[in-house]
Amino acid sequence: MSQREETYHGFSISQTDYDDITALTPTGSITFENCAELRILLERASERPQPTILLDGRRIGAVDSEALELLMEWHGRLSGAGGSLKLVALTDTCADILTATRLVHVLNVYEDIQQAIQDG
Repeated sequence: MSQREETYHGFSISQTDYDDITALTPTGSITFENCAELRILLERASERPQPTILLDGRRIGAVDSEALELLMEWHGRLSGAGGSLKLVALTDTCADILTATRLVHVLNVYEDIQQAIQDG
């Protein structure tokens, strides 16, 4: 297991690499102002075959429309590569946004990391 953290203009993301899963834990809201930084980390994490990326939502304040587009894009990219993007432990605000946009029925959303890992 390896871990690192990067900070961009008040937004930080820690990355933990397990054997075949990468967990990204953002702190702060994901908006048009920092989607580029999240995209860079998603690209790095997707370099392995059949990548599985967990986006730990415990510290995400909110997401805007650009962030939702980014999540949809990466959901499709990783699924197409035989992997997956899993959103875990979302805050109430983020869960409400995904419910209101009906993306909760499209994206892989889990209550906790253990549930996401057990789902394969």
